[in-house]
Amino acid sequence: MPKQYFQMFPKIAYDIDGDANNFKVVTDVMRRVRVKMQELSDKVIYDRYSMQDGETIESVAYKFYGSPTYHWVLLLLNNIIDPIHGLVLDGNKFNDHLNHFHCQKIQGLHEHGLDKKQN
Repeated sequence: MPKQYFQMFPKIAYDIDGDANNFKVVTDVMRRVRVKMQELSDKVIYDRYSMQDGETIESVAYKFYGSPTYHWVLLLLNNIIDPIHGLVLDGNKFNDHLNHFHCQKIQGLHEHGLDKKQN
């Protein structure tokens, strides 16, 4: 399946070592791919699922596809470009993120004297 999928991508000349005469024809895997929204609404191929606390995109891929290496399918179908910041954090990671973010903001206000009430 993946081999057939990537056959649809355009080919590009990849410069191996800076020599214009030395290049290799490769598949352009950096091409942005989108899935038609009409296809997403087709219940035959798309199941609505909410990630549970503690799950990763890889564990969900394993649950649905039998392999964590198919996590890219879930990212593609959900239009997630950045898997680090594009996914919902579990409860503990979310709290850690909030604490870190707010501590930085409070520290910045304190350093600039903006944490005191003005009359």
